[in-house]
Amino acid sequence: EGVPVNMVSHAHGQGYADLHFVIPELVEKLEVTKGPYAAEHGDFATAGAVNLVLRRHLHRSQVTFEGASFGRYRGLVIAVPELGDATEGYVAMEVKAENGPFLHPERLRRMSLLGSLTHALGPATRLTLQLQSYGADWNASGQLPLREVEAGRLDRFDAIDPTEGGSSQRHSARVAL
Repeated sequence: EGVPVNMVSHAHGQGYADLHFVIPELVEKLEVTKGPYAAEHGDFATAGAVNLVLRRHLHRSQVTFEGASFGRYRGLVIAVPELGDATEGYVAMEVKAENGPFLHPERLRRMSLLGSLTHALGPATRLTLQLQSYGADWNASGQLPLREVEAGRLDRFDAIDPTEGGSSQRHSARVAL
């Protein structure tokens, strides 16, 4: 939607775009620009750029839940209220968790929330407001010295520090006319 993901001030600003906040069911299409030919994409568009275009309209509300091995689950709730002829919108929330195959559970907990509201101001003019929030916490397995694994002092799914990890947040607001 034109909001930069990979910026100079980000921890992974030099080439790594963290898209964990994206709820896949809300993406309508990808617009791809190849090469450094479009200045509007900024400093990091040297190999190209991808614009994720979100859905403006969803036909119905939905609730889904998925589960898998290693304590992995994903829940999704999308609410699509009836707002009238000139206004459309939705609210979506995705919750994910995973422990991974590690001896010390990863305890990844992730939540994304997105609200989108579009109002027709005239036959060809729309006002869109999108609010987005994302947060995650985890314990990482970390990097293991191969010599310690080969010597049998550490399992390849072990950790030197089982409390190593972190948290991440991303919040944004977008208004478009």
